[in-house]
Amino acid sequence: MSKDKMVKLSSEQTAVSFEIVQNLGGQRELESAPNSIHRWYIEPLMKMEGDQGFLVLMVLLPLYEMHLKVNGHIGKHEDFSKGHRVFKVIGNHLKISMDEAYHFWQGFRNGLLHTALPKVLESFPCSLRTSGRPIELENGVFHINPFELRNHLIEIIKRDLKKWKSYGANLPVTYVL
Repeated sequence: MSKDKMVKLSSEQTAVSFEIVQNLGGQRELESAPNSIHRWYIEPLMKMEGDQGFLVLMVLLPLYEMHLKVNGHIGKHEDFSKGHRVFKVIGNHLKISMDEAYHFWQGFRNGLLHTALPKVLESFPCSLRTSGRPIELENGVFHINPFELRNHLIEIIKRDLKKWKSYGANLPVTYVL
């Protein structure tokens, strides 16, 4: 029989909160938010390769969106449409224009996370490939290397992981022995 215990949520926890209990007799301490983010998101994401490019983007883009929120580029309850200041930041991070950043976000973040497929946009013809820079324009087509994009954006995201908890991100509550 397992020695793990059931967890009753307190008023301070949410439905996404939980504990991992490995040994009830051991000493436990709450895992830090940066460690949780590394263990639950970044480490598995960095192991993805080959044909997992769309999966990389499906995990990476929400993490990047949280980074943008934590750093005040997107308000907590703010809609952002074409011309919003966040696309200037995204464009700077991706080395593309503000307008191209908007179309990238519409096609990939919104497309993948709402339908599991990128939106086909005449304004942003694109392809995925496993070589080259994160995003580059060749002959009117944006070529996206999801693995280089992951490597680039993860370095940006990792700079501010300590801010996530104070922002109010609902991270899993985990304990380490």
